[in-house]
Amino acid sequence: TGGFLTYDSQFADQFVAPAAKKKYIHSVASVVRAATIDAHANSAHVLIFLNQTTTSRENPEPTQSASSVNVGLTKIEGAWRISSFDPI
Repeated sequence: TGGFLTYDSQFADQFVAPAAKKKYIHSVASVVRAATIDAHANSAHVLIFLNQTTTSRENPEPTQSASSVNVGLTKIEGAWRISSFDPI
């Protein structure tokens, strides 16, 4: 939602999709753990721990990586939407 939606959409369209198509990049991420940092009626921040596997034409062997992200959430019309996504 908000600025995150605008930024993420533009970044994906201009950089991620073209690179993925050109280099045949395939990436899958899964949430390993999550913990609430703070929560309010219409907003929250959650710490997410991710494992990611990536392959490409140039590197067909899967590459594993782990990361953590502070995810901001905003409740809009009863649904939780990502409003920020900040790698730690």
